[in-house]
Amino acid sequence: MQAQNETGSRTISARQAIFSKYLTFTLVDLMVLNFFPEYWDKVTITSFGVSPFCSDYFTSTTKNDLTP
Repeated sequence: MQAQNETGSRTISARQAIFSKYLTFTLVDLMVLNFFPEYWDKVTITSFGVSPFCSDYFTSTTKNDLTP
């Protein structure tokens, strides 16, 4: 259970903030990456299994943007 402050709202730890940013950026990268083969003939992704690895790579290369 998370601690509540004086106003009754819950506080988010730094680890939770980094995790939520990382997850959000990974899902956005995954979505954008999968739009390319749909709407552009020059890009080919052979299977969906390749996409999460590429998305994770893109997110990890921008890791400096994720830290608070």
